[in-house]
Amino acid sequence: MNFFDKHRGLKTWLPAFVFVAAVILFNNALNMIPEFATAIAKMLDILSPFIWGFVIAFILYIPAGKFEHFLLKNRYSFLSKHARAFAVLVTYLAFISIVGLAIAFIVPKIAASVVDLVNQVPAYYDSLLEFLEQYLDADGKLFGFDVIAMKDMITPSKILSFFDFTSISKYAQGVYKFGGALIDVFLAFVISVYMLLGRDYLIRTCGVVLSLAIPKKVLKTCYSYIKRMSDIFYSYIYSQLLDCLIVGILLSIVFAFLGLKYAFLLAMLIGVCNLIPYFGATISGAVVALLTLLSSNWLTAVLTLASIIIIQQIDANILQPKIVGTTVGIRPIYVLLAITVGGGLFGFVGILIGVPIIATIRMIIIDIISCRGNKPSKGTK
Repeated sequence: MNFFDKHRGLKTWLPAFVFVAAVILFNNALNMIPEFATAIAKMLDILSPFIWGFVIAFILYIPAGKFEHFLLKNRYSFLSKHARAFAVLVTYLAFISIVGLAIAFIVPKIAASVVDLVNQVPAYYDSLLEFLEQYLDADGKLFGFDVIAMKDMITPSKILSFFDFTSISKYAQGVYKFGGALIDVFLAFVISVYMLLGRDYLIRTCGVVLSLAIPKKVLKTCYSYIKRMSDIFYSYIYSQLLDCLIVGILLSIVFAFLGLKYAFLLAMLIGVCNLIPYFGATISGAVVALLTLLSSNWLTAVLTLASIIIIQQIDANILQPKIVGTTVGIRPIYVLLAITVGGGLFGFVGILIGVPIIATIRMIIIDIISCRGNKPSKGTK
């Protein structure tokens, strides 16, 4: 006779007790999720200089590495001996110079254009309504829409109310006045310098620590995937930024030649929106054409739209194949999924990194299928 036969009550009540205890523990775990999330957020805030330092080092690794490779081939022994230090120094000086020039010359010009454009919104709105009223039917409607009623429902003040510029300025002032933020920025730069200078030592140290818990074969596979993921991110982001910069410069020249009021702002708007696959160029081009029509005349608007279409075609058929190429090689449906999910979760940054993330996931899935002996057909790529 065993213990449970002797004590049949325990055999009946023990599973129920375990179930109730599990429910209580699960409920307590759910109640602790906000506290756990707060703790993680606090930890990330404390480690933010290291996180941003890693981001800066990750971005500047390619130019620093290429310049270091150039210096290693130099015939001067002093430069080749200290190639990494000189490469990091020159890279950071160039980066700080570019950021400084942008803050000194480009940002004020864009800010002034934005302020002037916001002030002109009421006038542009009235011009748009006057333009639409020319095409009203006998019932005072345009394609079934009551333009007169829409004029009373949608006013410039209501439109601008969606954009709380006062709060934005307060937040910006608070960031710049808060000394801790400046210290974090300085620490992030210092940490990124140390990361770039001692990247070999950091990689070896991480490998030694991880090898204590992870088999070397698995660790080697993980390192291979990290390298391939980095290549995808570097290739996509750098090529996309270069492409949008070229498009922005070309359009700013054309817009200045056409005499547009906000030539540089509108060109940079299209350039930045060009980072958004498929939708960015189309939406920004339509907005720029509409603003040109309201601020100028129909001929200038037509020429502006034509120039946008021509440069976008040049970009799609010449620039992007040369610059971007087949960096990620994923189908349009996956690109749309990437920008939808990425934008919904992380905003514009999510849109920018969503495509390489999807490309990375696709790479891993294909490798898993291949390892199982079922190599994917071309139609699954």
